[in-house]
Amino acid sequence: MYSPRFTLSTFISLLSLFNRANADTCTEVGALGSLEIKRSPSLEYLIEQQNYWSTGCGALKPSCIFYPKSAEEVASIVKVLNGNNETFAVKSGGHNPNQGFSSIQSGPLISTKELNEVR
Repeated sequence: MYSPRFTLSTFISLLSLFNRANADTCTEVGALGSLEIKRSPSLEYLIEQQNYWSTGCGALKPSCIFYPKSAEEVASIVKVLNGNNETFAVKSGGHNPNQGFSSIQSGPLISTKELNEVR
């Protein structure tokens, strides 16, 4: 009887594909223009990750953090995420204790820090 084996090399190959997909989303959004994007280990990235009410949420590490400054930039980000079928999170203040709601592991995070009004 055939029994598929999940080897370390298979795991590394799958992890590499997963990381490339996330990197492509960050890169694709970055290619849109002047949108601010931070990645680890930049100081801004590290500070954003420490700015959570819940330390569990801060422990999750996004692939990159987007800082849109307008509704148009948010729409552009969401369009790319939708096209890539990417799982993402939106952070607005960081006071949600539930991991994965305003934090994400290995996917893009949209920070509303640079937005200054709601309509």
